[in-house]
Amino acid sequence: VTWAPVGDDSSRFEIALLFATENSTVLNRHVLCSWRDDGSGQIAGNLLVEWAVATLKRIEISRYRTVQRDLADGVLYFIATFDTVPPVAP
Repeated sequence: VTWAPVGDDSSRFEIALLFATENSTVLNRHVLCSWRDDGSGQIAGNLLVEWAVATLKRIEISRYRTVQRDLADGVLYFIATFDTVPPVAP
């Protein structure tokens, strides 16, 4: 899996491959992958077998960026996300 633009040390890239098992009409299984946001990641082939043959499937992609700042009386922790659902070819 590759993506662009790449992030930095404060961000993660996540892909959820959702699918329906045989005879199901709803998305009831998923493969969740999370990587450092450096532009590429690998998914083991054995994790893709069921997803590849499913007739009902969906991909959800998220990028998470976190920043932590120490304050005098505590810590400020900020999380920003960008989510998308690209189309899946049959």
